[in-house]
Amino acid sequence: MRKFGFIIGLFFFVGSCGAPSHDAETNEEEALVEAEDTTAEEPDEWQEPSWDLESIQFQSDFDGCLPRVNPEFLGWIETDSLWQHFPYSYDPIYAYLSTHLDSTSTTIVLESDTTWGPTLWQKYFEGGILYEEEYYPEAGSSSLLKTNCTDMDYLMSILFPLIESEENTWNKDSTSYAPDGAGCGYDFKRDSIHQTIDVSWYCGC
Repeated sequence: MRKFGFIIGLFFFVGSCGAPSHDAETNEEEALVEAEDTTAEEPDEWQEPSWDLESIQFQSDFDGCLPRVNPEFLGWIETDSLWQHFPYSYDPIYAYLSTHLDSTSTTIVLESDTTWGPTLWQKYFEGGILYEEEYYPEAGSSSLLKTNCTDMDYLMSILFPLIESEENTWNKDSTSYAPDGAGCGYDFKRDSIHQTIDVSWYCGC
């Protein structure tokens, strides 16, 4: 673009040689302004995408536990391209819930910081499923998923593709899937009364 502006300026400069006229001077000035404008139009290095999350919906049969992960969504997980479709602040499980289930509440803000905004919030989905997230500025975040699932094998067939990590290992009784260091560690706990399974996790150092 710089070269193009320079050529335009040179053209008008050559055309103005000889006896100068008012029109020639005006044209030369316009060419210089155009050259300045074109050099100023430098693209930004990176611009945050504009996400239309309402257009991403994978509604499927809901049996009271959790619906199967849509193949297209699963493909985004497998190719590590999920964040081309969702904001980076979205947890993969929350991205899954918000596109596979109908929400039954707005985002409920429980705690907020004047600098960082909401630091503790929750949202309900059909079937009484609850997602809750607490954000610790500059440290990490913790999340909770309360489900109606009682079959651990079925639950893991849904969630494991979303949370699988080479850094994580299972403990002896398969109730914790966590890294030995920084990352996201997941704990699975069964409700003693209803036998439903809750998942809690922390992501950070």
